[in-house]
Amino acid sequence: MKRWKKTAALSALLMTVAAVPAAARDLDEPVTAQPISAPVDVAPILAPEEIGAYMRLMGPVEWVDLEGGYWAVGGMRLIGDNELFKQYEGMEVVVEGREFTGISFYMVPAIEVIRIRPAGEVEALSPLSWDVPANAPLPREIWVNGAPIATNLGSPVVVDGILFVPLRAIAEAAGAEVTWDGALRQVHVRLGDRAAVFRIGGQEAELRLDGPESAEPNRIALAKPVQIIDDRTMIPADAISTVLGLSQVPADEGVMSLVPASQLVLPGPEAIQQEGRYVGRISQVEEGRILLEGPPMANGEPELIWLTITDETKITVGDAVGTAADLQVGAEIVVEVSGPILESYPARAAAASIMVVPAPRADVLTGTIKEIADGRILLEGAPMDSGEPFLAWLAIEENTKILVGDAEGSASDLKVGARVEVEVTGPMLMSYPAQGGAAVIRVLPAE
Repeated sequence: MKRWKKTAALSALLMTVAAVPAAARDLDEPVTAQPISAPVDVAPILAPEEIGAYMRLMGPVEWVDLEGGYWAVGGMRLIGDNELFKQYEGMEVVVEGREFTGISFYMVPAIEVIRIRPAGEVEALSPLSWDVPANAPLPREIWVNGAPIATNLGSPVVVDGILFVPLRAIAEAAGAEVTWDGALRQVHVRLGDRAAVFRIGGQEAELRLDGPESAEPNRIALAKPVQIIDDRTMIPADAISTVLGLSQVPADEGVMSLVPASQLVLPGPEAIQQEGRYVGRISQVEEGRILLEGPPMANGEPELIWLTITDETKITVGDAVGTAADLQVGAEIVVEVSGPILESYPARAAAASIMVVPAPRADVLTGTIKEIADGRILLEGAPMDSGEPFLAWLAIEENTKILVGDAEGSASDLKVGARVEVEVTGPMLMSYPAQGGAAVIRVLPAE
């Protein structure tokens, strides 16, 4: 039951964060927004599911004796085989995996380890970084290039589970030129080799990299439309990385620290592109081959490679042995090619090995149903350090799977007083009670 105490500690921390009101006014038509620390409505506020970025870090393996203890590299908690991590204690290693974006029971970032190995002599230490997700927690401060942004240009707020940040404050702190076109109600940003246009009310941003101005711009989807909040242009946090090209790096609790991805040895999510090695998602599967879709190229088009699968192709899922059946459309993979690459579009190559990145693991909460109302259950867990019970409202959606033991059940099996085990879908809003969505609810036998 220690998991409840850890969740409660995070809940108490996040409930103390409040947004700072903007001081200056240069735009109009404000919309109402609630900081995440404000009282929430009875309806659950659920952020969209976020798949963690593929990451790589390097450093010594250390044991951190906190809340039961965990293994870590560079301050990032390692999730996986603790016996394996123990073998590398004190050694310099390279860790590859996926950023953990689920419910955190430790107040530190974490990585779901896919592969760990001793570091080679020629490998440079790569600073840890990740793309900013749209549902990032509300920061008390935002820093760019090691300095806090101007608070008189707007403060971050959370609207419907999505973090909105002040465009001008962040862009200018990064060295950008920012201009407002009142007639078209859009903001132009010129940052290094990037020229971006954000339209008020638009859920896409236009992005051009250095090249002919007449070139068709890339249209980058945003988690939510651009808004004017307290007379400031506010963008969803995912645009910080996808449009402005900034990455988040470790910082003090409650501080979002941003740097240009170009400053990082290994930037961003589709990170570890090396000669003969490619990272991306499977966009098409045909007999004997798959189509790998990678990050955008200089012309804005996605990198595409047809990869031939033979009996010699080694397929793994994480560190486990896999088969061709594991190569499904949408799966994120790391591929090592053998032989030359035919430079067509899509390119063509033979796959020597394919590692399927495991899907994020679901987090499980266990407790007793205290109340049922409006398509939700109120789950009561063990007492927290304050003596109050842990409470979480969990929404039951149309696709929520209900089980009684291992047998299929229905909503009628959910009764007050029943003990249940709940797999949570997506991040949780750490209010009190906490709020989240239920992917699977399993009714447990009475004790």
